[in-house]
Amino acid sequence: MADKFVKSRWGCAAGVIVAAPLLSAAMLIPDPPRSPRQVVYDYMVTSYCSIGGSEIQAGYEAELRLITARFYRNPRDASAAKLAGWSDADAEWANRGLGGFKGWCRTEGRAAAERFRAIARGELKL
Repeated sequence: MADKFVKSRWGCAAGVIVAAPLLSAAMLIPDPPRSPRQVVYDYMVTSYCSIGGSEIQAGYEAELRLITARFYRNPRDASAAKLAGWSDADAEWANRGLGGFKGWCRTEGRAAAERFRAIARGELKL
């Protein structure tokens, strides 16, 4: 029994030694750019979850303005992507049912709000 425990401890230690450099390298890779669809979806989640405020609004507007200018030359395409984000959030809200949105707000709503706040504070570079 003790021999089995020692082997599992060494296996675990070896796994940590191998995984640590891979994890630290992965943390250096920036997030892929988001689309206006994703940004609007996140903002609508905060809206449906009643998570609001001037920082969230400012972060949303800054990210949306930057991403729209960076990736869309045609205003019609940008509008279609924004509308799709709104539609996605609306469908997800309807899909959650009565009370089912609480978990959605705790996870996606809070994460979106924190992202927009970080952008507004200058803590997250786009």
